[in-house]
This record gives sequence, C-alpha cells and structure tokens, in this order.
Amino acid sequence: MNRIFLLVFGTAAALSASMTNAAIMVFDNHTDWTSGLGGASTVLDAFDNEIPSALSITLDSGIISTNSGQGQCCGDNSVSSGVYNNAVEPDGSEASISIDWLFPTPVFALAFDYFDVNFFDLQISIDDGTGGTFTRAIDINGSGSGFAGFISDNSFASVTFSSGDAIDVFELDNVEFAATVAVDVPVPMPATLSLLGLGLVALRSQRRA
Repeated sequence: MNRIFLLVFGTAAALSASMTNAAIMVFDNHTDWTSGLGGASTVLDAFDNEIPSALSITLDSGIISTNSGQGQCCGDNSVSSGVYNNAVEPDGSEASISIDWLFPTPVFALAFDYFDVNFFDLQISIDDGTGGTFTRAIDINGSGSGFAGFISDNSFASVTFSSGDAIDVFELDNVEFAATVAVDVPVPMPATLSLLGLGLVALRSQRRA
C-alpha cells in the first residue's frame, strides 16, 4: 500500500551524488538520497498489493505505468510477490520498447531498489526541465541489483524506461518519490474547536434575533 512519510534531514546534498549538466543528481544509496531531499515529504510504494498484468496499470502510489505494447507477455507490467515486474527490448519483439510512468503530481525526486537488471541495458529518461532529456543506465556497476535515486532542480511529471541493447526483464521495489507540491497541513485541534465554538455562538445569536 502507499504510505506517506515526513522525512527530516539536512538540506545539503550528499557528496557521493554525481551531478549532471541538467542539474539532476544521481545517488546509489537511500541514505544519501534522503539527505538531499531537504525534509520533503515522500510517497513510498512497497508493492504490498498484487496488480494483474495489463498494458496500463495504476500502482498503489498513484503512478500510472504504461507499456508501449509491442511484444508484451509473461506478466509484464504487473505487481506480484511484493515487487513490480516488467521488461523492455529495443526492437519490441519479446517485450515493450518503452515503459512510461506518469506521476499523480509533478515530482522532483525519485528512487527505487532494482533487481535482475542487465549491465548497462535498462535505462531511465527524465525531462531535465530545460527542453532536454537526461538518460542514464540503471545498473552501471554490473551488480544487477542495487539502489537508484535521482533529485532534480526542476520538477518532472513522468519518466520513461527503455533498453539500450537487449531485452531486460527486471523487478523494482520500494519506489519512492517526492512531490513539488506542498503538503497540506491540517488545522490544529484547538483552533478547530475554537472555530466551531464561534460558529455555535453566531448561530445562537441569529436564533435570538
């Protein structure tokens, strides 16, 4: 299920992050990524609920995941056993050419754990906010599994996954993003009760009149 956490961390970005010319920082561990958020609230999707395979699905976090459709099979674009499952292939013969994620609101940060990713195959593309697109391979260390996090100076509404060379069947977990829209703060209970009291007084005055 989707869960919202208010994270309180320092505003300085981690030194281990790599900066691109598009003002998008890349992180390889969750601690450094959260340190760069400056206390922003995040939405975490742990994929607790199973979602059947379809060309387009809505994840518990509100992300709409849509496959381009060519060659989709074998449970692609689904949630099962606590992970998100999908696959991409450049020519679309055995998997979709691309996967689009549309966020429920514009975001400035995205992170996830990845598994079974081919070395330099699976790629993510993000609108850099300047009219260009930032594209990076998810697994640059050859480990196949790990953490990938991104923080941008500009907001973005969607990301696209694709493959640079061959078919890549992969899994994602703990997808987390930070929205650029401020989180609504509820009115404190004492103030709420005061407003209610004033309303009752006004209503009583009207009745007496």
